[in-house]
Amino acid sequence: MKSSCLALAFAWMLSSFAGVNSASAQSRLQPIKGSSVSVSPSKANVPVRREVKKLVVSIASPNGFEYAGVDENEQSMGDYGFAPAKAFLTAKVKSNSETAQYAWKYKTVTMGSNMEDKTSASQSISFKMPEGLYPSPEVTATDGSLKTVAKLAADGIYYGKGYMGNHDCVNYRPAQCSGYYTDPTVLLLNSAEANSGLDYIWSAAGINGFELLGFAEAFAYSKPYYLEGVTAEITCSTTPTEADLEAHVYARKLSGGGYSVDLEDLMDLHVAKIIPSSVSDRYRVVFEPDSAVRVGSAIMVVVTTPKSSNCQIGMVFPEEKLFNSDNTGVCNLYANFMIGNSKVERQFLDFSGVEMADDNGKTTGYLNNFMIGLRKSYTKPSTGIGEVQAAKQATGKVYNLSGQCVGEGQSAASLPHGIYVIDGRKVVK
Repeated sequence: MKSSCLALAFAWMLSSFAGVNSASAQSRLQPIKGSSVSVSPSKANVPVRREVKKLVVSIASPNGFEYAGVDENEQSMGDYGFAPAKAFLTAKVKSNSETAQYAWKYKTVTMGSNMEDKTSASQSISFKMPEGLYPSPEVTATDGSLKTVAKLAADGIYYGKGYMGNHDCVNYRPAQCSGYYTDPTVLLLNSAEANSGLDYIWSAAGINGFELLGFAEAFAYSKPYYLEGVTAEITCSTTPTEADLEAHVYARKLSGGGYSVDLEDLMDLHVAKIIPSSVSDRYRVVFEPDSAVRVGSAIMVVVTTPKSSNCQIGMVFPEEKLFNSDNTGVCNLYANFMIGNSKVERQFLDFSGVEMADDNGKTTGYLNNFMIGLRKSYTKPSTGIGEVQAAKQATGKVYNLSGQCVGEGQSAASLPHGIYVIDGRKVVK
């Protein structure tokens, strides 16, 4: 895998907070030279229309869809996708041209369970497939003499499969990206210099006193699955140990125009493996629960360090050629900071859409995701499982996390939003 140390620069316009611990932002970026940041808010809202010399196409992956990640030897199993069977999925195409026209070719199951070949000139399509491996939807984009063909997953999509072997499932397409990491003065845990840099970057939004706590990636699938582990690619100038790393899984819920995150661990994860990369200072970390956990809600996965560790950890991320606005809220910074004289703790700040530039100020791509993945399956494991799901019929008493009995013989669907213990299992409502 290719590695490069890239600089980041960005002018943030912070929007209103959504929920108690989530915030979103939009960014238009200027290149960094060394450690100085060029912030240009006045240019951030000015749309620029320029002649397209090369047609670049990106397909926003559907809810319920994930890509094959990277195995322990940093080898991709191929550009495969995984998706629930017999569930409607929506794919949306976008490009760097405002005048591009699109032509889709795809298969879908219609009424009567018949599979048909379909075409569409729309920007988005919806499709549903039975279990098995099938060709991916394909779109052709044209703009005058320019033409580009793209697939959701070049090697096909496994429907009804969670993951194969030791591979991860990720939000980004491995075949279209390489692993990158930032200048450590910008994004690094347990670094006073990095926190000062983030103070400067976010100062236009009135944020200061920044303390970066971790890196977070949101996952939301249209069908419940069994979570068997979390993986992350990190950077560290020293060899990290199990005592230097933590991962947490929290419930993520829509709240008004944004989302909220319940900061209560849905499962206990431990470091199972730390695998050195062939690239200097890079490591692949595997976190595992004691047993697989059934998940039926959106989650936020956070990679961080324990309070007892001063290890300076950075996150590797894929370089993607287009900013996916549909990705807003997926890639997040987890931090403490001040807004004026008010302290905000354990907050998620949307970091998607950050533009990456090289030392000459040339745009190389966009940060839409961190390299955090899930080990998951739609097939029930043979071993015992825990459960994190939206609703379950209870036969006994229902308790909140304070140990108080709040019901008996009822389902989570009839309870207010929160986390409950039903029949001895933790349930998210």
